[in-house]
Amino acid sequence: MRTIILLAGIMMSLSTVHADTSRFLWGAAFSSHQVEGGNDKSDWWDWEHVPGRIERGETTEVACDHYNRFREDFALAQQLGLNTVRLSVSWSRIEPSPGFFDPRELNHYRDVVMDLRARGIEPVVTLHHFTHPRWFHEAGGWTSAESPKLFAAFAEAVATALYPHVSIWITFNEPMVQITEGYLKGAYPPGISDFKTGVKVFENLVRAHAAAAKVLREHTPPSAKALAVHGVGIALNLNVFHPAHDPATEAGQEDLKGIAVLEHLSGWAALEALQTGHLAWDIPPIPALKKGHREALDVAEAAHSLDWVGVNYYSRYLIERDPSNDLGVRWIEPPGGGTYPEGMGEIVKSTERHLSDRLPIVVSENGIADALDAQRAGFIQRHLESLRGAISTGSDVRGYWYWSLTDNFEWNSGYSPRFGLVEIDYATLKRTVRPSARWYHDFIANHPEGP
Repeated sequence: MRTIILLAGIMMSLSTVHADTSRFLWGAAFSSHQVEGGNDKSDWWDWEHVPGRIERGETTEVACDHYNRFREDFALAQQLGLNTVRLSVSWSRIEPSPGFFDPRELNHYRDVVMDLRARGIEPVVTLHHFTHPRWFHEAGGWTSAESPKLFAAFAEAVATALYPHVSIWITFNEPMVQITEGYLKGAYPPGISDFKTGVKVFENLVRAHAAAAKVLREHTPPSAKALAVHGVGIALNLNVFHPAHDPATEAGQEDLKGIAVLEHLSGWAALEALQTGHLAWDIPPIPALKKGHREALDVAEAAHSLDWVGVNYYSRYLIERDPSNDLGVRWIEPPGGGTYPEGMGEIVKSTERHLSDRLPIVVSENGIADALDAQRAGFIQRHLESLRGAISTGSDVRGYWYWSLTDNFEWNSGYSPRFGLVEIDYATLKRTVRPSARWYHDFIANHPEGP
């Protein structure tokens, strides 16, 4: 009844049709810690309760209360005509202590994916979206040689519990963001700032993906082959980088070298490793990688461990060489901000150039923080136009998932960024469908085959 009341007068014109996920995957995304609330077993719970770390001292004690209101939120997703919803499961809820996989929490996530499927929505399950159990953090996190094996055990518990109801998996969301924020800048847990530690973590994440991918593939039902994508993917955070100076100048040429570093570290090194089993650091020299550091690592088990690739695209930056920092580059936000719809097609084409395996692509995140909802519909439309251009010239893109379904806790920025198709009143937890969401619904209805 509550959902019906919320939708009255707003969504009356929308109809619900059983989704056809053999065609283009239209959806929205979110992560567990950002919306569920009340997860006191996570490293992020501890992080956000330290004064000064999160803007305005905000925490996830309640968040959007999605843990208890997931049916209400999925009813809204259904009314919006989405045929996929990308979510994540919470490792710290499922494995609150080493080796103990809580059956109540596994049953909860089974209820979550079953509710989506009952609505004709295909669940896309992400295993890792930045947060960890407290015990994993205290045991060394991703610096530990045991971390890939521990992650694979978690993957097996989840995959076993959710079989055969999940056919599309993501191992890691934005692994390079985890490394950059957690181990290079110290802005996320565990708060480390050391480049060589970051390199070690990168290697362990590649191994962890490979170990989890093996398990997930064993627990992907044969019926998954009927979907536009199925099996195991990874969601890479890929920005467009342009030189700060004219490429015809010496300064511009130096900028291009810096861009090569950033592109390789942020996307292509992992993407190539998960296809070839070879993690290479053969990039232009940077201050943090002095003589003596190994330039490559063979991870044979990672070869051909992807069935599809997720691209998270938000913005572009101007890049200038700066030998004074570890990476040897400086980010500059372009005049007018970093929004750059044309970059969607550029990123898809760049990704394809780094695919030795023939893999389909899904835009696994793309969104804008817009509390007034004045720009969101136009933002989505322009990015989809760019995506359409890439598809028209042969790119194999099979889905688009807007970030995010609802407003949520945006990490160190707290609740002020408003990305949601659905607005959350944090005082009352009332859900309100934004006009841009109605626009998105109509676009999907008119373009079932893709943009």
